[in-house]
Amino acid sequence: MPGADSPGVLASVTVSTVDKSPMPANLTLSRLFVVRGSEVWLSGLSDEGQWAPKGSMVRMARGGPDWPGQGTVDIVVRMDGPTGSIYLAQRAVEVQHPE
Repeated sequence: MPGADSPGVLASVTVSTVDKSPMPANLTLSRLFVVRGSEVWLSGLSDEGQWAPKGSMVRMARGGPDWPGQGTVDIVVRMDGPTGSIYLAQRAVEVQHPE
């Protein structure tokens, strides 16, 4: 989503435990991959102090490409922990543009 302070795509990523139990403190969300057709935006994720629901972790990515129009993207997030990394994916996520 374009924003006044940060041109280009912004992404807010929320990862939650299934049962709303606390998110383990030794897990981090480190990378975001946003796929739109043949284009891929790779970004780090930052903790900007957003409120997170119980059992959730919220991170932001800023400064993405200036993709026009509505549509869908595929999202992949890398989660790192003490025993390695896993990738979480969600397909066909609707892009929201501010009015």
